[in-house]
Amino acid sequence: MEGTTTEVILKMTEQALTRGELLIAVGNILRTMGLRLSAERFQPSMVDSEFLAYCRAFTQLATASNAILRDAELAEILERLEALEEEGRHARK
Repeated sequence: MEGTTTEVILKMTEQALTRGELLIAVGNILRTMGLRLSAERFQPSMVDSEFLAYCRAFTQLATASNAILRDAELAEILERLEALEEEGRHARK
């Protein structure tokens, strides 16, 4: 899914994100921070602390979401492996 960070985050409320979508959202935040920090003249702003707080919260949510996705994918792989092993046992009989 392409789109702005806001569009990707809004999708979170509708359905689970894929790892690719999480990567896009994190990449958008990194890009925003990178552009801000690499400006010719960095000038801190009063909203920087709020932005960083939201970035930290988003990062924690993205980390948790990725762990859940990984666990679900692992469970699916294990189910498929068990089915193949069962198939193999029946084929040998």
